[in-house]
Amino acid sequence: TLNSFLKSLSKSGEILPSKHKPALTKEAIEKLFEAGELVDRNTMDPAKLQQTTWFFISLFFGRRGRENQRALRPTAFKLCKTPMGVEYFKINRDEPGGVLTTKNHQGGLNGSEDPSDGVMIETKGLRCPVAILKKFLSHLNPECQALFQKPLTGSKFVAMKSEIWYSTVPLGHNTLDSMMKNMCLRAG
Repeated sequence: TLNSFLKSLSKSGEILPSKHKPALTKEAIEKLFEAGELVDRNTMDPAKLQQTTWFFISLFFGRRGRENQRALRPTAFKLCKTPMGVEYFKINRDEPGGVLTTKNHQGGLNGSEDPSDGVMIETKGLRCPVAILKKFLSHLNPECQALFQKPLTGSKFVAMKSEIWYSTVPLGHNTLDSMMKNMCLRAG
Protein backbone atom coordinates (compact mmCIF):
# COMPACT_ATOMS: atom_id res chain seq x y z
CA THR A 1 0.00 0.00 0.00
CA LEU A 2 2.80 2.39 0.89
CA ASN A 3 4.58 1.59 -2.37
CA SER A 4 1.44 2.35 -4.41
CA PHE A 5 0.89 5.59 -2.49
CA LEU A 6 4.48 6.75 -3.11
CA LYS A 7 4.19 5.91 -6.82
CA SER A 8 1.00 7.93 -7.13
CA LEU A 9 2.62 10.90 -5.34
CA SER A 10 5.60 10.68 -7.67
CA LYS A 11 3.38 10.57 -10.77
CA SER A 12 1.40 13.57 -9.57
CA GLY A 13 4.59 15.59 -9.17
CA GLU A 14 4.29 16.02 -5.41
CA ILE A 15 7.49 14.03 -4.87
CA LEU A 16 10.34 15.05 -7.12
CA PRO A 17 12.76 12.35 -8.23
CA SER A 18 16.35 12.44 -7.00
CA LYS A 19 18.69 14.48 -9.13
CA HIS A 20 22.23 13.20 -9.27
CA LYS A 21 25.15 15.36 -10.28
CA PRO A 22 26.79 14.35 -13.57
CA ALA A 23 29.99 12.31 -13.39
CA LEU A 24 33.28 14.14 -13.85
CA THR A 25 34.60 13.85 -17.38
CA LYS A 26 38.26 13.27 -18.26
CA GLU A 27 38.30 16.84 -19.57
CA ALA A 28 37.05 18.22 -16.24
CA ILE A 29 39.68 16.25 -14.33
CA GLU A 30 42.36 17.53 -16.72
CA LYS A 31 41.12 21.08 -16.13
CA LEU A 32 41.48 20.56 -12.36
CA PHE A 33 45.11 19.50 -12.92
CA GLU A 34 45.78 22.43 -15.27
CA ALA A 35 44.28 24.90 -12.77
CA GLY A 36 46.52 23.52 -9.99
CA GLU A 37 43.64 22.19 -7.91
CA LEU A 38 44.96 18.65 -8.41
CA VAL A 39 48.73 18.22 -8.35
CA ASP A 40 51.37 15.62 -9.13
CA ARG A 41 53.59 13.81 -6.64
CA ASN A 42 56.32 16.49 -6.81
CA THR A 43 54.19 19.10 -5.04
CA MET A 44 55.43 20.80 -1.89
CA ASP A 45 52.01 22.30 -1.08
CA PRO A 46 50.31 20.45 1.81
CA ALA A 47 46.79 21.72 1.00
CA LYS A 48 47.00 20.76 -2.69
CA LEU A 49 48.51 17.36 -1.82
CA GLN A 50 45.63 16.75 0.57
CA GLN A 51 43.03 17.79 -2.03
CA THR A 52 44.55 15.46 -4.60
CA THR A 53 44.70 12.60 -2.10
CA TRP A 54 41.09 13.25 -1.10
CA PHE A 55 40.09 13.22 -4.78
CA PHE A 56 41.83 9.89 -5.48
CA ILE A 57 40.44 8.28 -2.30
CA SER A 58 36.94 9.44 -3.29
CA LEU A 59 37.45 8.20 -6.84
CA PHE A 60 38.79 4.74 -5.96
CA PHE A 61 37.13 4.00 -2.60
CA GLY A 62 34.12 6.35 -2.34
CA ARG A 63 31.24 3.93 -2.55
CA ARG A 64 28.74 6.25 -0.92
CA GLY A 65 30.06 9.68 -1.79
CA ARG A 66 31.48 11.56 1.17
CA GLU A 67 30.02 9.29 3.83
CA ASN A 68 32.56 8.22 6.48
CA GLN A 69 35.45 10.40 5.25
CA ARG A 70 35.77 12.23 8.56
CA ALA A 71 36.18 8.88 10.36
CA LEU A 72 39.02 7.63 8.14
CA ARG A 73 42.42 7.05 9.74
CA PRO A 74 45.88 6.76 8.18
CA THR A 75 45.65 2.99 8.76
CA ALA A 76 42.51 2.73 6.59
CA PHE A 77 44.54 1.74 3.54
CA LYS A 78 46.98 -1.12 3.13
CA LEU A 79 49.82 -1.01 0.60
CA CYS A 80 50.18 -4.31 -1.29
CA LYS A 81 52.09 -5.65 -4.28
CA THR A 82 50.99 -7.89 -7.12
CA PRO A 83 53.16 -10.90 -8.01
CA MET A 84 54.59 -8.74 -10.83
CA GLY A 85 55.66 -6.05 -8.32
CA VAL A 86 52.95 -3.47 -9.07
CA GLU A 87 51.96 -1.57 -5.92
CA TYR A 88 48.35 -0.91 -5.00
CA PHE A 89 46.33 0.28 -2.02
CA LYS A 90 43.26 -1.52 -0.76
CA ILE A 91 40.98 -0.95 2.21
CA ASN A 92 42.62 -2.30 5.36
CA ARG A 93 39.83 -4.16 7.11
CA ASP A 94 42.18 -5.36 9.88
CA GLU A 95 42.63 -1.89 11.42
CA PRO A 96 40.23 0.50 13.16
CA GLY A 97 39.30 3.15 10.63
CA GLY A 98 39.68 0.62 7.83
CA VAL A 99 36.24 -0.93 8.09
CA LEU A 100 34.14 1.50 6.11
CA THR A 101 30.63 0.78 7.29
CA THR A 102 27.85 2.31 5.27
CA LYS A 103 24.12 2.77 5.61
CA ASN A 104 23.53 -0.53 3.79
CA HIS A 105 26.41 -2.51 5.37
CA GLN A 106 26.54 -1.72 9.08
CA GLY A 107 27.97 -5.00 10.36
CA GLY A 108 26.54 -6.78 13.40
CA LEU A 109 24.85 -10.14 13.57
CA ASN A 110 22.34 -9.40 10.82
CA GLY A 111 24.67 -7.28 8.70
CA SER A 112 25.87 -8.28 5.30
CA GLU A 113 29.47 -7.99 4.22
CA ASP A 114 30.20 -5.45 1.53
CA PRO A 115 32.26 -7.12 -1.23
CA SER A 116 32.75 -3.89 -3.23
CA ASP A 117 36.32 -3.12 -2.19
CA GLY A 118 38.08 -0.79 -4.55
CA VAL A 119 41.79 -0.74 -5.25
CA MET A 120 44.12 2.08 -6.22
CA ILE A 121 46.81 0.78 -8.63
CA GLU A 122 50.09 2.57 -9.36
CA THR A 123 50.52 4.09 -12.80
CA LYS A 124 54.23 5.06 -12.62
CA GLY A 125 53.59 8.65 -13.84
CA LEU A 126 53.80 11.94 -11.97
CA ARG A 127 50.05 11.73 -11.32
CA CYS A 128 50.25 8.20 -9.91
CA PRO A 129 47.56 7.94 -7.22
CA VAL A 130 49.58 5.40 -5.22
CA ALA A 131 52.66 7.66 -5.13
CA ILE A 132 50.51 10.63 -4.13
CA LEU A 133 48.80 8.70 -1.30
CA LYS A 134 52.18 7.38 -0.09
CA LYS A 135 53.61 10.92 -0.02
CA PHE A 136 50.53 12.25 1.79
CA LEU A 137 50.71 9.50 4.43
CA SER A 138 54.44 10.15 4.98
CA HIS A 139 53.80 13.79 5.94
CA LEU A 140 50.83 13.31 8.32
CA ASN A 141 51.11 14.34 11.94
CA PRO A 142 51.47 11.13 13.99
CA GLU A 143 49.80 12.78 16.98
CA CYS A 144 46.47 12.99 15.13
CA GLN A 145 44.34 9.91 14.48
CA ALA A 146 42.40 11.44 11.56
CA LEU A 147 43.47 10.85 7.96
CA PHE A 148 42.52 14.35 6.87
CA GLN A 149 44.38 16.88 9.04
CA LYS A 150 44.53 20.66 8.79
CA PRO A 151 47.53 21.63 6.60
CA LEU A 152 50.28 23.69 8.22
CA THR A 153 50.84 27.11 6.68
CA GLY A 154 53.27 30.01 6.92
CA SER A 155 56.08 29.85 9.47
CA LYS A 156 54.71 26.65 11.05
CA PHE A 157 55.07 24.85 7.72
CA VAL A 158 58.53 26.27 6.93
CA ALA A 159 59.88 25.18 10.31
CA MET A 160 58.59 21.62 9.89
CA LYS A 161 58.73 21.33 6.10
CA SER A 162 60.87 18.19 5.90
CA GLU A 163 58.69 15.86 7.96
CA ILE A 164 55.26 16.94 9.19
CA TRP A 165 53.02 18.98 6.89
CA TYR A 166 49.80 18.75 8.89
CA SER A 167 48.61 19.81 12.35
CA THR A 168 46.96 17.77 15.07
CA VAL A 169 43.60 19.32 14.13
CA PRO A 170 41.43 17.09 11.92
CA LEU A 171 39.48 18.60 9.04
CA GLY A 172 35.78 18.89 9.78
CA HIS A 173 33.06 17.15 7.83
CA ASN A 174 31.88 20.47 6.33
CA THR A 175 35.34 21.11 4.87
CA LEU A 176 35.44 17.60 3.43
CA ASP A 177 31.87 17.89 2.13
CA SER A 178 32.65 21.07 0.19
CA MET A 179 36.12 20.11 -1.09
CA MET A 180 35.05 19.12 -4.63
CA LYS A 181 32.70 22.07 -5.00
CA ASN A 182 35.42 24.53 -3.93
CA MET A 183 38.04 22.95 -6.21
CA CYS A 184 35.66 23.20 -9.19
CA LEU A 185 34.74 26.82 -8.40
CA ARG A 186 38.40 27.87 -8.19
CA ALA A 187 39.22 25.97 -11.41
CA GLY A 188 36.31 27.55 -13.24
